[in-house]
Amino acid sequence: MTAHILVVDDDPALRRLLQTTLSLAGHEVTLAHSADEAWQLLRTVEAELIILDLMMPGMPAQEFVSRVRAQVGTTRILVLSGHHAGIEIGLLIGADDAMEKPFDPEEPLERISNLLADRVFS
Repeated sequence: MTAHILVVDDDPALRRLLQTTLSLAGHEVTLAHSADEAWQLLRTVEAELIILDLMMPGMPAQEFVSRVRAQVGTTRILVLSGHHAGIEIGLLIGADDAMEKPFDPEEPLERISNLLADRVFS
């Protein structure tokens, strides 16, 4: 199942890696370097899934997730964190899944597949 995915991370190398990996898997990818930019993009982009770095400058991830849940609702959110504790934090703030960086490039594909399959049955 393919989807439109919004990747939000302040690391340009990670954004490019995810864009390449996700595009090769058939997904449409939009990139944002901050939660503020992503929030603006969501006015015109219908993302079915958001990959969000937990720690970025600007809008805190918790506020971004709260806004998405209030306004967009059904969009799935996968949080990335550079720290193991960030996985628990990501889930506590309302993400559907969380994973630690660095990761094998195949790991996000597996998680995305699970999140999108779950969306079909929700």
